Amino acid sequence: MKIISIIAPCYNEELNIKPFYDEIVRVFLSLPDYDFQLIFADDCSTDSTVQIVKNIISNDSRVEIVINHRNFGVYRNSFNALRYAKGIATIPMLPVDMQDPPSLIPKMLSEFEKGYSVVAGVKFERDENFLMKKVRHAYYRIVGKLANFYLPENVGEFQVIDSDLVKRLVSIDDYYPYTRGMIASLSSDRGYVNYEWQTRKYGKSKHNLPKLIDQAINGVISTSNAPLRAISILSGISAVFGMFFGLLQVVAFFTFSSKTIAPGVSTIIILISILTLYISIAIGVIGEYVAAIHAQVRGSSRVFEREHIISDE
Repeated sequence: MKIISIIAPCYNEELNIKPFYDEIVRVFLSLPDYDFQLIFADDCSTDSTVQIVKNIISNDSRVEIVINHRNFGVYRNSFNALRYAKGIATIPMLPVDMQDPPSLIPKMLSEFEKGYSVVAGVKFERDENFLMKKVRHAYYRIVGKLANFYLPENVGEFQVIDSDLVKRLVSIDDYYPYTRGMIASLSSDRGYVNYEWQTRKYGKSKHNLPKLIDQAINGVISTSNAPLRAISILSGISAVFGMFFGLLQVVAFFTFSSKTIAPGVSTIIILISILTLYISIAIGVIGEYVAAIHAQVRGSSRVFEREHIISDE
């Protein structure tokens, strides 16, 4: 049997755990050549989520749970759980709310059998309000354009990736992993499967606006140095402008405006121009160094586990 590991992040999802597990079981019953390793990554739930998973574990040795000491966010939480994936392939993030439908797994595995390192689910349609749909679409386009590598549009973490790629992923020491970007940076050998991102059946999303903004900003800075490069370019333009303006004031003082400008004004303007020139160049240089440091070190994982529970079997 070929094992597929599934990382299922959850936080206060007591209404979704059992339906999600039942759906995973149903899907793999239709795949006689495959079985699953289901890793629930619990981000310090305060409801009965953990107990429900423990009950499932007592009856199914294919299920386990990693419980965090506190809430670390969905990206850190699910990325940390990747360390326990043992399958020939892994789905790095399949939330239990089933907005990414588990029923798509057979089709993704069919593509994976063709030899791809990655099979990505593409959200060609979203079952959500018009405004959010447009905002998300615009964000994917912007991040894709700014990224230092090809980042496919409308692709999230609902992907099947082979075990070699998983090993390379977990070896990356990143304090805030942007998983979809990291996968794209490691391999361009990928297939695609289109699907519709669905609405929740139970419960409410824990992703409020501040969390979405935080994730969006991290998505940009972890895949691109374009913002820093833009600052460097603008700093250079400002420096040239400051130098030109300073020279203009010197010429004006000794020619046509020598009798109309109060004493000391030209000196102040020249000094300000020179200072602006220096600051602009300094910001540009520092920006380039920060970009290089940023690419080299982004800290270490901040996830602190409380328990890792597996079946006695």
